[in-house]
Amino acid sequence: MLARSKEGCSWDFENGIVHTGLPSAAVKPDTKNVPSSHDVIVIGAGFAGLTAARDLSHKGFHVLLLEARDRIGGRTWSAKGHHDDYEMGGGWVHHLQPHVWAEMSRYGLTEPIRSGSLGPDTPFNIDGTQQTLADADNSFLHLAVAFFNVDGQGGRAVMPQPNQPLLNREAIKQWDISAEERIGQIDISDKDKKTLALWMAISGLTDVSKIGFLSLLRLYALSGYDFQRYLEINGTFKVPGGTTSLANAVFSEFKGSALFNRKVKSITSDSAGAQVLVEGGESFSASHVVCTLPIHCLADIRFSPPLPESFTAISHHNLGGKLHAHSSNGSAKFFGVTSPERVACFGFTESNSKTGGTKIVLFESSRQEATDRSPLNILEEALRDLKPSTVDLGTVNEYLWHDWRNDEFSKGSWPVYGAKTLSGNLSRLMENKRVSNRLTLAGADWADGWVGYIDGAIEQGRRAAYVISQQLAIAP
Repeated sequence: MLARSKEGCSWDFENGIVHTGLPSAAVKPDTKNVPSSHDVIVIGAGFAGLTAARDLSHKGFHVLLLEARDRIGGRTWSAKGHHDDYEMGGGWVHHLQPHVWAEMSRYGLTEPIRSGSLGPDTPFNIDGTQQTLADADNSFLHLAVAFFNVDGQGGRAVMPQPNQPLLNREAIKQWDISAEERIGQIDISDKDKKTLALWMAISGLTDVSKIGFLSLLRLYALSGYDFQRYLEINGTFKVPGGTTSLANAVFSEFKGSALFNRKVKSITSDSAGAQVLVEGGESFSASHVVCTLPIHCLADIRFSPPLPESFTAISHHNLGGKLHAHSSNGSAKFFGVTSPERVACFGFTESNSKTGGTKIVLFESSRQEATDRSPLNILEEALRDLKPSTVDLGTVNEYLWHDWRNDEFSKGSWPVYGAKTLSGNLSRLMENKRVSNRLTLAGADWADGWVGYIDGAIEQGRRAAYVISQQLAIAP
């Protein structure tokens, strides 16, 4: 029987109430008899922290992994429902993501599950207009090509090497504008501009005025400068057994100590070493600290010496999330896109469930909902706005979600930054992740490649482990 995480919510259809906490294989117990002194302390057990801790422990260093939650995975974890398993955070992977694919290969997870079976005749709704998925592709993909073609080379001159997004400094500075500004530059009809804005908004679950053009161009370039491939990467293939199966594989190789439900209050470092204080009074020391917290949470820790103000000033506007529903109708299929002013700006039927029904995922917009609003009303409105004619609320018999906006350890979903961020404070953080000889910042939110993705987290964790192991190897 799986332990229950304190996180995640489900709707009780019989009693009309919310239950907090979901069964998950990600929940872990503390290591017993943990000493207070270590070679390295890794803060955060998401994929960045897990890979850094594993790699450092394999080098023979004594490593302590501190996690504020009761589980591993960070913004990526799988929960078990009555009808199937659900990815409460990040969930899709692709062979064009080299770091996550290498980890999947390492653990024999290279036969990903196809989560979508939407054909060209799938009912498609775009802001109230009904069509087929094939018709939507024909009406939109050429607009995406025009959107990214700012340089006559499909974006390749601005971002010639997407894993080095700062390479062309002059172009980065020039094109660090909002997605809304970029749409306004294109010579297309007002109707097409509205369609383009709807599609680009789903990347950040918010209005295009708050999304930076370069945030989208980075992901487009990483997808081979192909928007159709970008959509495939973000909604087609899943890790066999769920993302928690991959996190568990990494964690099982970790040879150090791990403590959960430990919220870090402060990190103090000097020439002699580093000290980490957690809520409740426990204190741990190490030669080096790796901090993998999301960008919105860096300001919650008291750093001494303090982090540069430019680091803690970075923010993004993606405060949305995922709503999972299960319909007893096993033949239901749909794909819908609408305005981020609505409850959910897009959603689709993922796959058939283990019990013969259909799994539906809806991406909740970043708009703020009233605190006393019923979650069932939110689901009902989301389905109504996306107009899936194949799904009736009466057939929905399971409903799960994670409130990422109000999660104190994430304060939002995956980051999609606004204009002037990549050429400004974010570039400073990307180039100065090693804050001092004792402190390294390693997180998906400032990855060189797949920023905000599992792949970006692994990239950062492995890189930090390598740099620190080199430093510790030559330490006197």
